[in-house]
Amino acid sequence: MGVGLTLSVSGLVRLTCDFATQAYVARRRAEGKSDREIVPCLTRYAAREMFRHLWRPEPVPPGADLRRD
Repeated sequence: MGVGLTLSVSGLVRLTCDFATQAYVARRRAEGKSDREIVPCLTRYAAREMFRHLWRPEPVPPGADLRRD
């Protein structure tokens, strides 16, 4: 699966369960965009958010156990 498809799918999945994404789509619909025009907007939105996390990761508290059982 390519990166673009992965971002598109993650945007669509987030649309069903993330309130911030739903608010973003509502703003785009208020601007007069169709659902077909909103999907690329969601893809760019997801890409920007992921890029932000890659370049400025949240600090890990000292002594935190990052392993998952």
